[in-house]
Amino acid sequence: QIENLFMSHYAVKSCAVVSMPDKVDTNAPWAVIVLKDEYQGMEEIVKNQLITLFNNSSLPPYFLPAEFRFYEELPHTNIGKVDYTEVQKTLKKTLK
Repeated sequence: QIENLFMSHYAVKSCAVVSMPDKVDTNAPWAVIVLKDEYQGMEEIVKNQLITLFNNSSLPPYFLPAEFRFYEELPHTNIGKVDYTEVQKTLKKTLK
């Protein structure tokens, strides 16, 4: 649901939402966003617009991603789908 909402934003090329540990040792959604080429460098603006888009949606507040990360591309499986396991591994490396 979060991914579908964020994909509706004009600047978002692709996105993945994964569960990651947060500060209180539970899991929280994190959004990994790939921007269309013409919106590169506008990460903070797009992040604020995505938060506004989320707040205006009917999704429950606890669905709001705790973190937004912007990547140039997402890893894909052999059949072309987003590799969520690899996304989580990459995010976990950035936490160390």
